[in-house]
Amino acid sequence: AGTMVMAIIFAFLSLIIILTLSYKMDFSLSTNTIILIGVIYSMFVSSVLSLITTFASDRVKQITFWLMGSLSGSSYENALVLFIALVIFGVIILFHARELNAFAIGEENARHIGVNVKRVKFIVMIAVSGLIGVCVSIGGTIGFVGLVVPHMVRMLTGPNHKRLIPTSLFGGAIFLMFADLIARILLNPLELPIGVVTSFIGAILFIYIFYSSRRKSHA
Repeated sequence: AGTMVMAIIFAFLSLIIILTLSYKMDFSLSTNTIILIGVIYSMFVSSVLSLITTFASDRVKQITFWLMGSLSGSSYENALVLFIALVIFGVIILFHARELNAFAIGEENARHIGVNVKRVKFIVMIAVSGLIGVCVSIGGTIGFVGLVVPHMVRMLTGPNHKRLIPTSLFGGAIFLMFADLIARILLNPLELPIGVVTSFIGAILFIYIFYSSRRKSHA
């Protein structure tokens, strides 16, 4: 419980830091600025963690496996907490699906049709941060799932977030279970960190999506 609480607290703290720095650089809080600051902040935190694990005791170094992602410590209690968080934060995100659809035509155009861009961004990012905090506390940092799966699902459902969000939820769960299965049986009896598997598969899929979209744009 302590790990989960701290993960959620630091998820919100990270969001506050990123938004504060983004606001100082760009008053409009454009998506590109937030992404740029987020990437820089992620690199900084990763370097700090690497420094800590390098000079830490053997006990602390054991968190390296967790940092690379693992579902081996999951329990029904964790699943229940995740379900509750999903219901609360998921409903908030889905409630703003209409505004998120408007973002597809550009933030400036979304403002012109009455969308409060800053407010929607702030609310959605709070909800996403809460979900990320719970997920990371259970499975560690598992990369590429949130990046690749929505792009893959979009090819089937289209850009409407009312369909895209719930479908991405189930698609991400299936992708994660598949990756966890590979992580457990590939080097049996050893278990690979699930983050290694998702990053490997995700990188291949992302390259495929990237080149497929380029071919369509040039067609």
